[in-house]
Amino acid sequence: PKGKRIKILCEEKAFPSDQYMLQSQVKFHGFAPEEAIVEIKRREGELTTRQEDILAKIEELGDELALVFIGGVNYYTGQVFDMKTITEAGHNAGALVGWDLAHAAGNIELNLHDWQVDFAAWCSYKYMNSGPGNASGYFVHEKHYTNKDLKDILDVNIKPKINNILGALEQFDEAEFELIERYIELLKRK
Repeated sequence: PKGKRIKILCEEKAFPSDQYMLQSQVKFHGFAPEEAIVEIKRREGELTTRQEDILAKIEELGDELALVFIGGVNYYTGQVFDMKTITEAGHNAGALVGWDLAHAAGNIELNLHDWQVDFAAWCSYKYMNSGPGNASGYFVHEKHYTNKDLKDILDVNIKPKINNILGALEQFDEAEFELIERYIELLKRK
């Protein structure tokens, strides 16, 4: 965030780990999630989000928009987002654009460099058929390699704590928590 550019746009029903990560990032910078995170909602009675609604929301947020961060394929609906068009719209608004590709990698064609995506991350245990201890991946567009503002952020000694699903255990019910505890115990054995 910089100046009044503090808003993050994500899709309604974003993957829970994405929600925790965005919330903790916003809090780290001293903002309230309900103030800084904007969810693009589906229209009443519709199962997916209309692209024109995403593009309109990007334009509406304009110079308040710092980041567009959406799942390339929404885990809840299976909707495939037009990453090229949304990335272009985000850039036209002056925002960075990142993608969670956990449900897209190995499932749809990706051209991150050509689409000018700023960054993306994914896992391989879903549509790439990996298992526990799998490899994950990330992409940072080469245009950021010489970005001094980004370099200064990455060179700081104190790294911000970004929560993931295991950093938000209080939000799980007892049965879910037991599964997570068993998974953690299995990891400790390795």
